[in-house]
Amino acid sequence: KHLSLQTKLTICILITSAVLVGLSLYLLNRAWQTYLRADEIYRLSRGANHFILTLKDLTFERGRTNVVLSSGKSVSDADRIFINTRRKTVDENMSKGIEWLAGVDQSLFTELNASYVELKNLRNKADKIINSGKQSSAGNKLPEEWFKQSTGLIHEIINTVDIIARRQNLPGNFENYFRYLIYTLEFRDRIGQAGSIMTAAVSKGRKLTPGEQKEFYGNLALADYHWSKIEVIASAINDPELNRQKLSVQNKYYELYRPAL
Repeated sequence: KHLSLQTKLTICILITSAVLVGLSLYLLNRAWQTYLRADEIYRLSRGANHFILTLKDLTFERGRTNVVLSSGKSVSDADRIFINTRRKTVDENMSKGIEWLAGVDQSLFTELNASYVELKNLRNKADKIINSGKQSSAGNKLPEEWFKQSTGLIHEIINTVDIIARRQNLPGNFENYFRYLIYTLEFRDRIGQAGSIMTAAVSKGRKLTPGEQKEFYGNLALADYHWSKIEVIASAINDPELNRQKLSVQNKYYELYRPAL
């Protein structure tokens, strides 16, 4: 049962990640084809896309690292390879996104870059366990610190994309498209947090603690809230392609994963 739950969660998150990438490319394509401000919107979409790709892999890095640090078990080669692969793509896309942001807003750049540096420093602590292949120490605070700090960076990236987009006075439906994108990012983050909490407990062969249960179901409730916002914006846009993407996530998440909880 536990293995089935983890498999269903992985499938669900992979699909939502694919939707995020597809949506960002779709936004970019519509900008070129539809609006007179195509160059300006293209630059915004291209810069935001670096951060979207960062988030896709950072959520996976956050989750697997949390499981490894929390498990109290020896780190497998597969886990080390998975984490190192995700880190590489996170760093490649984050570097491009930060470079773009430096030319847009120095204040946002300074804040986000500082948070990113802090995360990289925390990675060095995690590496002592991840790259050693040894068991993690029971009762250490590193899993909690890692999860909190990586989640904070994810939220900061989402907020940065949101702030830049709001400043653009986007024409036509583009404001709705970016609202849709932000709500999708927030939805993806919340189901990722819930999944990480559940998977970390499963890896230890135990049930969720009362505190974990509260956090787990709190994240699911927030995911549902963001999904309700996605539904409203999707109805306002009334675009067949976005509706198709939304239906794909809805079927996999609400019909495959959630009933298993």
